[in-house]
Amino acid sequence: MIRGASSEGRAGMSDEAVVGMLYSLFTGVGIIVFLFVSFFFYHRRVVGRRQREMEYRDYCERMRPDLLRFRSNPR
Repeated sequence: MIRGASSEGRAGMSDEAVVGMLYSLFTGVGIIVFLFVSFFFYHRRVVGRRQREMEYRDYCERMRPDLLRFRSNPR
């Protein structure tokens, strides 16, 4: 019997077509997961950096309130 020509299962799709579809599906899902995870770690790092910067700025303002008049970006 010819490979992939049977009438049973997968509606006559050849094994190569099924493997190609699965490869494309897993590759697409993998790329999407990679992008979401990368954005999550980037966002977490940026938020942490911003929080540390605000804490440091508040600490400096409490230590030297006389320097507030020199700030170029007042809150």
